[in-house]
Amino acid sequence: MVLRRLAYFDENADTSWISHDVGKELINELSRYGFEAVDYDGLIKVIRDAISNNAHEYAIAFVNDIVPYELFHDNVDPMNSLLMRFIAKGGTVVWIGDVPFWYRTKQGNKGDRESTFDKLLPFKALGVFTVFTESLKTASTICVGGKCATWISRRPIIYPGDVETVMLKECGKDHKYIYPLTKTLTIVSGLYPLPKGEIELTIRKLRLEWWEWIKRSIGKAKVGIGIEPASIELEAPEPKEFEKKISSKTLYWEAAPAWIKCFGRGHFIRLFDEPWSLNIISSKDLEDRAFVINHYVEKVSRIK
Repeated sequence: MVLRRLAYFDENADTSWISHDVGKELINELSRYGFEAVDYDGLIKVIRDAISNNAHEYAIAFVNDIVPYELFHDNVDPMNSLLMRFIAKGGTVVWIGDVPFWYRTKQGNKGDRESTFDKLLPFKALGVFTVFTESLKTASTICVGGKCATWISRRPIIYPGDVETVMLKECGKDHKYIYPLTKTLTIVSGLYPLPKGEIELTIRKLRLEWWEWIKRSIGKAKVGIGIEPASIELEAPEPKEFEKKISSKTLYWEAAPAWIKCFGRGHFIRLFDEPWSLNIISSKDLEDRAFVINHYVEKVSRIK
């Protein structure tokens, strides 16, 4: 299936790690692959219409990496929000830059954003744990179709062990999986959300002497065995606590900086989890990243 490609970009709406200057350049690169730029109001209209009709025919790349409030408004169950309903109906979303759904904004509120992490909304929507890696910035690379894109991963994820890790395949109600596009070993300086009590995560044990400390620090951890995210008791710490270290000991985890996950009949594609600035990103970098974004949209389109 040939997907209609849209790229959300609006200079009058807030953005986080993807500056508007970089966004303009990325829009130009994505247009080479048939992506059409859509602004704040246009995005909301498209998603509302697609939910009722043909969500499976759309792929939307978020160049502004802050979600519009109207698309992510439910403070109790974000799966009821318009954007998650769009994905569940078969839509494809590509997210770059800052943590998905970490903030939301209203049109015209440039520089004025509302945090969502204190309500656990990013976790409730995506079901993955965000790793903060301020103490070590690790390089990640994706090579596809003869091109390679490299970036410094800042917010990779780990995930509950009940989420199957498999090759990319069709999504559906019986398919619960995550497809890591690349993996990295990261030094953990923070974890969101902070687990309370017993929790089972997919954690790769690298040094035996750390294992007892892991269990004491985040609860009873088991390698490769998980539970439903909804049954995990969690807490959202105060914002200032996110940057503090979990422990003075160094803890290495295997994490995924880039990944694809099923939600209903749709796909969520996560790429390039770092701040984007024209001071550090070359025109060649933008060209390669646009190529990778389109590559995975193409790959998803072939299995719909």
